[in-house]
Amino acid sequence: MSDTTPTLPVMTHSDLTTWWRCPRRVGYRLLGYEKPAITLSQAILRGTLFDRGVGAWLQGKDYKQVVEAKAKDIAEDGIWLLDNDIKLQEALEALGKAKTGAYEMLERYTTVTPKPIALEVQELIQYKEAGGHPDAVLLETSPLTALIIVDYKTGREPDLRYLSMSGQVDYYAYLYELTRKRTVTFIDYQVISEQGIHEYRRPPRLTRGKRFFGQVRLLAHLSLESLLDDPHVSYDCSSCPFFKPCLTREAGGDDFDILHSEYSRSEPRISEPGDSKVE
Repeated sequence: MSDTTPTLPVMTHSDLTTWWRCPRRVGYRLLGYEKPAITLSQAILRGTLFDRGVGAWLQGKDYKQVVEAKAKDIAEDGIWLLDNDIKLQEALEALGKAKTGAYEMLERYTTVTPKPIALEVQELIQYKEAGGHPDAVLLETSPLTALIIVDYKTGREPDLRYLSMSGQVDYYAYLYELTRKRTVTFIDYQVISEQGIHEYRRPPRLTRGKRFFGQVRLLAHLSLESLLDDPHVSYDCSSCPFFKPCLTREAGGDDFDILHSEYSRSEPRISEPGDSKVE
């Protein structure tokens, strides 16, 4: 007898916080749909390029080559959506400014930061349905041996209230200890802004991380149908990248026609419900 139990998707802390805002958005993401990166804000693009660059630096690679390659991928993915020369020129200019900004941040960061021992860089940590990609897991040997999970952020000066309350890296710490059987000494937020480089380090709150871990696993058991049928209508809707297909669905139209024509698509994380509209 064959096993017909559906495979559950691997969910992340990001999926959980997105679900708090709107379940339907999680459903679209599980099917692999995203707005093309070239249409995102300059600040988001800069952060994406910085993350790729700092990951390359930690691994001893030429971060400029990695950033250039990622910027090229972003430019090529989504050009089909920019239906006139003005939109294309504006998007490419924003991407160019984002790349320049990322280079400036990388230059400042790598100049003043001693290169640490990187155990893992942007690798998947997974236990059953719960997973995540910490920016880096580092090992310090002086003055004391310490294992540190780092989360890089770019943009404004840090809001310590948010960094103190955010449970994302606590979740990573719990997941890391569960899967790697090693003790996490600290979690470390490193914020690279125009005002300088800021660091906020503290021991992980494993109880908090475990609570998020349980919530992420529960989220994986929700059906795609229930996610797509349950939007949270709020003032945030107007800035949601899925506003147009979501509104179309609410009006009784075919949201998948819009998703197919205006969104990029990666490998889906969930089995589709036999809907012919979904490729």
